[in-house]
Amino acid sequence: YSTSYDKYVKGVGGLAIQFMQDKQADGAQVTTSIKGVYAHVIKLNRNSAIRLALGCTYIRNQFDGSRLVFPDMIDPDRGITKVHDSSQDPSLTSRGDIDASFGLLAHSNQYTFGFSAQHLARPSIAFTRYSRVPYKFVLHAGAEYPIKSGGLSKTFMKISPLFLFQAQGENMQMNYGLYGNRNNLVAGCWFRQNFNLNYDSVIFMFGFDNSLFRCAYSFDLAVNNLISASTGVHELSVTFLMAGSKRKHRHRAMPCPSFFSSDKIF
Repeated sequence: YSTSYDKYVKGVGGLAIQFMQDKQADGAQVTTSIKGVYAHVIKLNRNSAIRLALGCTYIRNQFDGSRLVFPDMIDPDRGITKVHDSSQDPSLTSRGDIDASFGLLAHSNQYTFGFSAQHLARPSIAFTRYSRVPYKFVLHAGAEYPIKSGGLSKTFMKISPLFLFQAQGENMQMNYGLYGNRNNLVAGCWFRQNFNLNYDSVIFMFGFDNSLFRCAYSFDLAVNNLISASTGVHELSVTFLMAGSKRKHRHRAMPCPSFFSSDKIF
C-alpha cells in the first residue's frame, strides 16, 4: 500500500510526504516507511532551471516467524506435523532505521540532466546491523530535437534521445534509446544492458496523447539467456489529465520537462 501528497508552499518550496507498507509471505515480513521530501527550484533564466530535492525516510521492518513453514516442520509422509526449532531464528523481530536521498535536475527547453544519490544512510535490510543497503547512484540525460518538414519552418516531428545509468554496490546498468512523437502519437525503443556489454532486454513503446488522457503500451523483450523461458512483459498505462485552474497567472510559468511514458527508462 502506498499513498503520497505533495504541495508547493509559497516562499518555502515543495513539500511532500509518502507512506508505504509492504507485506510479504502472508504478513511474515512487513516493511513500513514514511518519507518526507523538500524540493527547491533555482531559476536560471526564462527557459532553464535547476531543481533540488532532499528526502528523509523512517523504515521499520517486522518479522513474524509463526506465519512461515520451515523445513524441519515437514514430515515426508504426513506433511506439516512437527514443531519448528526456533533457536536459530533471529532474536530481534522488529527494527527501525532511517534513510536519506538527494536529487538534482537541470533542464532547459531542449536539454535535461539529472543525478540522484539514494540510501545515503545505508539502512538495514535485515534484523542485524551488518546487513545494509548499498549506496545507489543514478545519472540520466535527455534532449529534444525538432525535425522540420522540408524547407518549411513548421515542426514535422520531435526526436528525443534518452540515457540512464544506475549503479548500486557491484551492479551497474545502462538504459539508452529514443522516442519520437508527431501530433498525438509517440513511439520509442530502448536497450538495457550492463557494463560488460551483456544485453538484458529491448523495450518498445507506443502511445497516444491528447488534452484529456494519455495511453501507452510497452513491451519488454528479453535478449539474454532467459529468452527461451520468457515471452516478454506487457504493460498498458492510461493517465487521465484533470482540468486545472483557468485563472490567469501573473508570471510566466516555468518550463518543466515532460517525459511521456518514460517510466520504462526513468
